[in-house]
Amino acid sequence: MITIITTDHRFDLDISKVDEDEIEEAKKILNRMNFDDRFEVKIV
Repeated sequence: MITIITTDHRFDLDISKVDEDEIEEAKKILNRMNFDDRFEVKIV
């Protein structure tokens, strides 16, 4: 499960069927997108 929290929204996404390599790549992209700390990402 991944949760993305912004000032106005919360998104809960089921990533149980996503390949581990794709999850790692997505984390890198999200970190680059979040250069200004406008959202928080939690992967559980």
